[in-house]
Order: sequence, then C-alpha cells, then structure tokens
Amino acid sequence: MTAVFALVTGTLFRQAEEKTSTKTGRTFVSAVIKVGGDGDAAEFWQATAFSQSAQAELLRLSAGDALSCQGKARFELWQPRAGGEVKISRSIFADQILALKAPPRERRSKQTATTPLLDQPAPQRPTAASLGLDDDIPF
Repeated sequence: MTAVFALVTGTLFRQAEEKTSTKTGRTFVSAVIKVGGDGDAAEFWQATAFSQSAQAELLRLSAGDALSCQGKARFELWQPRAGGEVKISRSIFADQILALKAPPRERRSKQTATTPLLDQPAPQRPTAASLGLDDDIPF
C-alpha cells in the first residue's frame, strides 16, 4: 500500500478529545477538521494525533480556530446502513499541527520581574576627598 501525505487546512469543527486505545493503552487525540464551506460543500477530515506535540497543540485549540494539519492521509468508501449514496471517509494521522492562533505568552508578575541592570546599586562617584583633592582653594 502506498502512503499518501497530505496538508489539510481548515477550522476545528469541535473541541478535540483525548482518548486511550483499548488495545495498546496509548493516549491519542481525536479531532474533526472542517475544510471549505463558504459556498462550496464542506469536507470533514478525522484527525488523529499520537505525538505529544501534536496532541498538545490540538487540545490547546477550541472549536472554530484555524489550523493546518500535516500527516499520512487515508481515504475509505462507506455506504450508510439505510442505503443511499456511497461516501468518502477522509482521515489524517497528524505528524504536525500548525495553528493560526499563537499560544498564550507566559506573564511574569511585576513583583518578581527583575532587570539585571536596574537591580544593581548605582555606582558611587568618587568624591574630592577620596581623590585626595581636599585643599582650601574656594571655587
């Protein structure tokens, strides 16, 4: 079987879910990505992430956030039980997730913020007495 790699760009359809495999006990994250839908028929991709970085990125996002997903794609045909038209199931095993929304920056409290140059005591300027210039000449 030939592996097909794909880059899918769209929005997170609903919040990603962390799950545990019943066979292996490994955790993974499952999400649905909606592609298109602005006048065109929307496509839905089932994304599954096993790597820790891709899992963390998917779990950080919420429904409606834009993202790109890169990984191995799989396409399968299926037919509803009640009969009807044969449909295509699209899934991707995510290696990388790139979100349009940046992760929140870590804020430091003002009390613990340190600036090395500002926290040092000011250098003492030499006085006339320390330089040995304490004569009686008035200026």
